[in-house]
Amino acid sequence: PLVSSAVLAVVVLGVWIVTRLDTIKAVLDTVYPGRRIQFAGALDYDGIVSTFGAPFAGALQNGVAQGLGPNQSEAAAPFMTVVFLVPLLVWLLVRSVTAARAAGSVRRLDWTVLSILVVLTVLWLFLLIPGWTPIADLLGLTRSTDYRLRLAFDLLAVVSVGVAVSRLDRDRVRARWWVALAGGLVAGASVVCTWYALRHGQEPALAAAAHWKVVSVLVVVAVVLVALRLVVPGVAALLVATLLVGLGVNPLYRGVFELPEDTKAGRAIEAIEAKDPDAQWVGVGTTVQTAMLVESGVHAFNGVQTYPPEEMWREIDPTGRYEDAWNRLANVNWTLGSGEPKVTNPVRDQVLVTLDPCSSFAQRHVQYVLSDTPVTSTCAVQVGDYRQGGLDLHIYRVR
Repeated sequence: PLVSSAVLAVVVLGVWIVTRLDTIKAVLDTVYPGRRIQFAGALDYDGIVSTFGAPFAGALQNGVAQGLGPNQSEAAAPFMTVVFLVPLLVWLLVRSVTAARAAGSVRRLDWTVLSILVVLTVLWLFLLIPGWTPIADLLGLTRSTDYRLRLAFDLLAVVSVGVAVSRLDRDRVRARWWVALAGGLVAGASVVCTWYALRHGQEPALAAAAHWKVVSVLVVVAVVLVALRLVVPGVAALLVATLLVGLGVNPLYRGVFELPEDTKAGRAIEAIEAKDPDAQWVGVGTTVQTAMLVESGVHAFNGVQTYPPEEMWREIDPTGRYEDAWNRLANVNWTLGSGEPKVTNPVRDQVLVTLDPCSSFAQRHVQYVLSDTPVTSTCAVQVGDYRQGGLDLHIYRVR
């Protein structure tokens, strides 16, 4: 029955793939993430600092990411608990062999502990050592960015704590003092090195990070207590550390500001939409305009595209000149320019397009523009000017 189930699963999967080849090809043909390859050894000095930057992540809630990453999401990092527990895991691995030998049984490794150490080693080799990208590609490692691959450390942290505690409980032992202190020393050294890098680079994240000293002490204490089989206080210390860093984000969530209903410009957009429901909009400037148009539900050329809508891009770029720039998963935002739209990528998951109200594209496909800067064009007539939250928002009708 097991073999029959496996064969059936393969057949079903094969039929599913064959009947969806066009969709699969379209997904894989995108520049990002379809053609994305992360080369081995891509993690640089700044990336290492960011990877161990969790104690300083309070800066992210203050809107500061400089020194920890390009933005808040890329800078977010887990507590590298699995790295700090390496001395304990190695001790458990050696003990599994020596204990079996002392009992006169067949020499046997603790394969679970060994697998954690092997996976951790492979991850670090991929991040730090160049030259073996083809092999890493077979393992699927090249399909994630170096910053996002740190999610693997988060999963390993959970597994390593669970496995370490279960082994200590099973054998009713505590790790040697020097093992526990070695793990605490690794955790403390990571904090000191990260602090020095931020201070030496005069990074704003250091000044903006709240409670990082308390968080660092709690993490060091947690690692030592877990190794000494004082699990409840150890996990409690780690829990308090995570709450000090990210309580305002997880598990609590602040929600989304209601831009259409709670702003003057948002209510004006809804009023225009009620009179002209087929109108198409472009938001120019910051991401506020994009958010406002998306939340208002109007037809807009702004937003997040998981995969590029062909109809929209045929209107913006009918010749396909900028296909490499827009054929990707990305946030689509606009800025003022001259002539027909020009498409660029500030970063690989961002698409920035220029708008000229007098261009053929705007004349054919755009009826209204929401901008945070005045638009000086004979083809744009201002219909509203709204001051809100430190921004001047202007609504223009394209003529």
